[in-house]
Amino acid sequence: MILSPLLKTRQKIAESFSSRDFIKAVSMIIGMVIPVAIGAWSDMLSVGIHVTLGVLFVSFSDTSGSVRLQVQGMFLTILLTLMVTYIMHFLKLPLPLFLPVLGGMIFCIAYLSVYGFRASLISFSGLFSIVLSMSSVSDSELSIYSRLLYIGIGGLWYISLVLVRYILFPKNSTEYHLAEALEFTADYLEIRAKLVDKKNDRKELIKDLLEKQNELTETHETLRELLLSRRLVSGKSNYQARRALLLREIIDVLELAMANPVNYFKIDEIFEENPGKQDRFQAIVLAMSQRFRYLFRHFGSSTKIKPDQKIAEALQQMKEDILQLIQEREKQGVKKDDDILALKNYWRYLKSQYAKIRKIEYLILNKQLPLHTSNLDRESPFLTKQDWGWKVLLDNFNKRSSIFRHSVRIAIIGMLGYGLGLLLNVVNAYWILMTVIIIMRPNFGLTKERFRDRSIGTVIGGALAFGIIYFVQNSTVYGILAVLCYAVGLSMVHRNYKAAAAFITMYVLFVYGMLHPDVFKFIQFRVLDTLLGAGLAFIGGRMLWPFWEIKGIDKTLKGAIDADRDYLVEIGKLYNQKGKVTTAYKLKRKEAFLSLSEVSAAFQRMTQEPRSQHKSLNEVFQLVMLMHSFLASLASLGAYIVNNETTPASKDFNKTVAAIIENLNSSSKMLDHLERQGMISLPETTDMDREYEERLVKISEENQFDENWEANTEKEEAHLLAEQFSWLMANSQRMAVILKKIKFN
Repeated sequence: MILSPLLKTRQKIAESFSSRDFIKAVSMIIGMVIPVAIGAWSDMLSVGIHVTLGVLFVSFSDTSGSVRLQVQGMFLTILLTLMVTYIMHFLKLPLPLFLPVLGGMIFCIAYLSVYGFRASLISFSGLFSIVLSMSSVSDSELSIYSRLLYIGIGGLWYISLVLVRYILFPKNSTEYHLAEALEFTADYLEIRAKLVDKKNDRKELIKDLLEKQNELTETHETLRELLLSRRLVSGKSNYQARRALLLREIIDVLELAMANPVNYFKIDEIFEENPGKQDRFQAIVLAMSQRFRYLFRHFGSSTKIKPDQKIAEALQQMKEDILQLIQEREKQGVKKDDDILALKNYWRYLKSQYAKIRKIEYLILNKQLPLHTSNLDRESPFLTKQDWGWKVLLDNFNKRSSIFRHSVRIAIIGMLGYGLGLLLNVVNAYWILMTVIIIMRPNFGLTKERFRDRSIGTVIGGALAFGIIYFVQNSTVYGILAVLCYAVGLSMVHRNYKAAAAFITMYVLFVYGMLHPDVFKFIQFRVLDTLLGAGLAFIGGRMLWPFWEIKGIDKTLKGAIDADRDYLVEIGKLYNQKGKVTTAYKLKRKEAFLSLSEVSAAFQRMTQEPRSQHKSLNEVFQLVMLMHSFLASLASLGAYIVNNETTPASKDFNKTVAAIIENLNSSSKMLDHLERQGMISLPETTDMDREYEERLVKISEENQFDENWEANTEKEEAHLLAEQFSWLMANSQRMAVILKKIKFN
């Protein structure tokens, strides 16, 4: 028990050193150390420092994704930072005029974040260049044009390092994120297994499940960009095709896992009536989770993956248990078979999931497997494309936009922080502005988290650096520790921001310790400036025109409801038309999963906000759970239709689908600002699903169990359709009821 936390900590550190962030940190160290070393050796240290600045600016936009988009983003970063540096050099104005101009520049650059995540990184580089333009680094004997030249050279130097990294390790990023997807899938299945037991806290487990699903869908998106965009640029390759198929199977595993079981109250009844079946079901899902974790640990290693028979044996045992139950019912003359049908459907789900795992293993093991890849060429629509038009800027230029509010907020707090620093005669007033830029985020929850982690990390880092510098008076040691702290700090930014802040603080202090004898005084100012900037960022995020999630979540909810509706439409088409799964079906499934992740993320941000903003928190949580359940039911229908031969679609099937779609449309319309004020009434309760269910039950009664477990029967199909349509109809009606209770303003 004592060793467990130590082993977990060791594992986390090991993961940090093997992560893409660590490789990026190494690239940055090479990019920054070499220019400084050459500059110092040739007595041109100022040149080396400005080349290093270019490396620093461009490195912020070195993020996951296709190399083409990375390079484009880094080139835009060079242009933006050069322009900002040039303007700041000639911006010699009295303080009363300088501060408003400074605020205007901060607003304009921060507002670029409306174009998405990659644009927000470019924007951060621009803001960072403002800060460094006011630092002592800008006090150089070099002319402004020479400084711009060397900063540009530094940016190009780092881009060349990224390209070299890509040429030497073209598969590194893809392999890292695929391994991550395997790990997250293992975590997801483990949570699903725990949810089966009603003794566990399902409310907390579902929160964990949604959070893990967010991470998983984000990883899927990154892999789509890496694999599909690279394929469009470089053409067909066996490696790309195999990895794209591997991603497809991992995504299908998520759909299958989400689809079974859907109604936990129903499964509680079934397992209570059939003791021992719950343990068997849980054991199989946990074994699958362990198998994914095994694949994650051995993915990309030279160690051969060992075969596993536990899942197959457990599946066979579950099948024998169900057959035994059927025989007992026949002997007793008991006609009730809903639970047997459900158990058989669960078994079929687990068998399909096991087939996916075997295929994933096959794709990992067979590295030179020849593949027919023509069907992969049609998957370019799965790439999420960013709109870079002027319309995006105009559409977000209003108070309902979180980015617009954030840009105004950070501009005002930035002006206030820098002005306050000058007023208090702070040694490095720009440190306050830098802290504000680093900590402030569009939503208060993340700003609060950054405030806490940055403050604690800076104090811890400052204390550790103070102790080391006090007892060790050696510049060489400082240099070695600075490099190590910088590498570790950068590799942990996305995993543990508190630790990253501590290591980066130590890096700054060690570098200063090599250059100046009064390092202890500098440590004091560094900590105080950071705490002052962090405090201003926190207060500004809380008091200055904050954007509370409840005011913008209506758009997110509407998007998710519309995505569910479109997914249901494609499921209906697939059931009617039969045949192969269409690209349109997969695309709508992807959009539905991503939309649910956005809703879940918005709710998580709501929970981090002050309690005064939690007036509708319970209702939003109910709606998020309902939408998760609704999508799970859709996934259950879709997975069944995709993996089984089905009977011809009836008029009742299409009428029921149309009724559910109409309910979703009613909820979507309610989320319009004017209609939400009472112009749209709640959807009427319909018996359409009950009438259809009665007919499906009749079909079930007229059919018998099929001895061939590999083929579905009309009885099983009718049972599944009746159960899912009843659930979908009820939940589609409940959505509007809950929406009426939420106070969006």
